[in-house]
Amino acid sequence: MALRVDVRVPACRPIPEVVDFVRQCDKAGLDGVGLLDSQLIVRDVYAVMAVLARETSRIKLTASVTNPVTRHPSVLASAMATVAELAPGRVEFVLGSGYSAVRTIGVPIATSTQMRDSVLTIRRLLRGEMVQFDGARSHLSFAPSFPVPVWVSATSPRMIRVAAEVADGVLLHTGMSPGILATARRYIEEGARLANRNPDDVRVAVCLRIAVATDAKTALEEGRSVFASWVLEKHRARWLKASGIPVPEYDELPAEARAVYPDLTHPEDPVAASKATSFLSDDLIRSVSDVLGMVGPADVLFQRLRDAEKWGVNHVYLMPAATYEFPHEVVNAFKRRGKTK
Repeated sequence: MALRVDVRVPACRPIPEVVDFVRQCDKAGLDGVGLLDSQLIVRDVYAVMAVLARETSRIKLTASVTNPVTRHPSVLASAMATVAELAPGRVEFVLGSGYSAVRTIGVPIATSTQMRDSVLTIRRLLRGEMVQFDGARSHLSFAPSFPVPVWVSATSPRMIRVAAEVADGVLLHTGMSPGILATARRYIEEGARLANRNPDDVRVAVCLRIAVATDAKTALEEGRSVFASWVLEKHRARWLKASGIPVPEYDELPAEARAVYPDLTHPEDPVAASKATSFLSDDLIRSVSDVLGMVGPADVLFQRLRDAEKWGVNHVYLMPAATYEFPHEVVNAFKRRGKTK
């Protein structure tokens, strides 16, 4: 298929094992891998990317996502330029508001204004331009001579507009349906107009949250807490409501859900997280998964990818529910598919 398909590969194991698994992704025909930046959950993303840049030759490598809270924009620009030297044209960086990286150390996520300013600063530094910091005017002395794409991960309308205004691309965390995509594209057009950009120049990838297993019930339980987080967190639930899903209203996360470490999206104990969200019906979780991605066997995944192509999507980022293990089921599905073409 013409669709670019990347998969998240958390650096949940020692680096040599990450390298081996990414090579498996490459052989299976996946186009790229995304590596999480969350300092207390996985190995350092830039160290891992540097090794992968030397140990692979084709597959694209993306920091997905990094953030301007735990790393100053100047530190980010330096790290990006350093990794980019090792694999010119093959590395990309997605900037997000922080999520697990900041929640685990008790600091606030980045605001949309902070995100906008950070992207502008990083892009200027990567071009070798002078930048004004507090009390200092500086530049990156080893700015790359080639473009280094900087994307923004976005869920809210405001963040989508920011991405379209200042970034090379936007990674949509909104779910996927014709209606959702039409709404997101409208926000992209609005943001692009603020910078007098052609909206078509803004690259777009759609994140699909997935749980792949031969048994659909097993897949549902594997992805339950991830999909439940979209019901329980208001800034995410808006997309479910817009899709016609009757989302219960909660003033705050129920106590059992709040107790999941570090959060529902990256549960260290998936069984406990599943139990903590068992008060949400299977039918509701399944409906949410249909909007955000999919749960079930590999043939359902490939149907969703065909849907993406049909709806004008040309880049999909697969985010398996499990954070602390490699997505073997996804890679095996692509291996099998390659053999049967």
